[in-house]
Amino acid sequence: MNITIREIQIKIANHMMQPNMTADNSTARNIIMQINMGEGKTSVTLPMLAVYLSSSNLNLARIIVLKSLFPTNYQSLRYKLGGLLNRRIFPFACRRDMNFKDQQINQIFERFKHGLRNCDIILTTPEDILSFDLLTIDKCRRNEFNIGLSMLIVQRWLKTYARDVLDESDEILHVKYQLIHTGGCQQQVDAGVERWKTIQSIPTLVKKAC
Repeated sequence: MNITIREIQIKIANHMMQPNMTADNSTARNIIMQINMGEGKTSVTLPMLAVYLSSSNLNLARIIVLKSLFPTNYQSLRYKLGGLLNRRIFPFACRRDMNFKDQQINQIFERFKHGLRNCDIILTTPEDILSFDLLTIDKCRRNEFNIGLSMLIVQRWLKTYARDVLDESDEILHVKYQLIHTGGCQQQVDAGVERWKTIQSIPTLVKKAC
């Protein structure tokens, strides 16, 4: 496989790997960069970051991509990193309709820890992450506390060891991907039907006044 790395791509990757912090932002932990279309963000810069972040057993590199781009990113990373550097790309998928058991959660947890030890790379989407978070809440609401606790342990472990790289961060950080979860019984809003009855009565009163 032939690959050409341009100077601008090296500068971007170096800045994200070792940012030049000033005295004012020395505590910054997150970096975001705007890269023009066609500058090799997904095909060159992203694989370099993934390799760097997964080069030690202190961080588990987790690449978060849009659902529509998941197949393309998976094939690209597997081709460039799996074939060239023998790095395993582990796709993590989760849906709200999945009914996890203790054994399955333990298998997922062991796979994450195995990935940390062997410098593997996790590829997932915002929907999968949110679904796993919501399933944890659902398990607790259904009084399945053992499974809920196991899932919560996995979440806390990921917060400690996972290092996230967001491709198309402007879309992924959009408000539509924020975790919004309703709980409890369905209830009417304050004032109930009087809210729309009041609005509908206004034109009638105006007509009578005229």
